[in-house]
Amino acid sequence: MLSVPEYGWTDFSIGDAKYQLSYLTDIPIEWLETAVYSLKKNYYCPFTVYGDCETSDIHCTVTEMFCHVIHDGTIPPKTYFVNMSMLDFCKALYVDISRDIDAWSDWLRYDDENFREKQKFKIQSLLNELDALIKERSKRGD
Repeated sequence: MLSVPEYGWTDFSIGDAKYQLSYLTDIPIEWLETAVYSLKKNYYCPFTVYGDCETSDIHCTVTEMFCHVIHDGTIPPKTYFVNMSMLDFCKALYVDISRDIDAWSDWLRYDDENFREKQKFKIQSLLNELDALIKERSKRGD
């Protein structure tokens, strides 16, 4: 779903669409925090993640049964549904960011080693929390 970031960009692939998202959105932190917050609820609380393509924006609302994607780079904006559940979205998010935590820690490209280490710690903490929530939901059969 998300490619390993390179030079401040990542590819977001969902359904048949693929978008390049820039570092202007703190994807690893914001997307993980949003997913964790939603899965902590006793019910499936839909959530929306946002990505900046620099000439347009992507909004992906994740619900229990599907994702609703809005790409505002055209008039009228493109909107479509993807058959991907919230749990599957969260699993993909976990796998994609876990694949290269160092690259995601460097996502914002600050030349401050302390910042990178803090980012890495925060990302790892959120990944641990998301993993536990995914396992709990899967165990319950949600």
